[in-house]
Amino acid sequence: MNARNRLGALIKSAKKEMLIYDLKISDQAMIHLLEGRAKAGVKIRVIGRLTRKIDGVTVRKLPRTRLHTRTMLVDGRTAFIGSQSLREIELDARREVGVIFTDRTIVNRIIKVFEEDWASTGDSGGAVDEKPVARVAKKVAKAVTREMALAMPVLKSAVKDAAGEKSGVELNPEEVQDIVKVAVKEAVSDALRNVVQEAAEKNGHEEDKEKGGATA
Repeated sequence: MNARNRLGALIKSAKKEMLIYDLKISDQAMIHLLEGRAKAGVKIRVIGRLTRKIDGVTVRKLPRTRLHTRTMLVDGRTAFIGSQSLREIELDARREVGVIFTDRTIVNRIIKVFEEDWASTGDSGGAVDEKPVARVAKKVAKAVTREMALAMPVLKSAVKDAAGEKSGVELNPEEVQDIVKVAVKEAVSDALRNVVQEAAEKNGHEEDKEKGGATA
């Protein structure tokens, strides 16, 4: 689990340009590194989401396509492709996989795809307003964890079935609640952002149709 150190070093190595695909950049330490690179004059473009606006960083959403890749391209020379977003839970608490390479032919091909995707996007001006999303996600997570006591017997039984009766594995209710709370907040936040952005895109398409009909 060396993603934080390796990806942090990759960001800090940028001198001129960074191109990033990321479903959700929310880790504060990584955001701080990106902010530092932007202040140093590095041009940074992100296709995906960024939870805090950074001067010098342009963020766009990939239209009509679900973004799944996590990719960083640095100075046209180095590329990272992997499964971890720049999110705390994926950097520190999950077993993810990724590779950093410098094959110029492959890097150039990925840059070409990024530029094509970038040309197909519209400037989103950043990301969905995180404050109301965070409030709703927090309330839902609290509501779910309040009911965790009722689910503990089922969870304990499932753990014993999976690990075996003689494994000696015991569940700590407080740890389980904390893990579930984080997972629920992440899931609810992502779902709300998808709903809001899909609704915005739908409204935009409808407005375009109306304008087209008016000028026909």
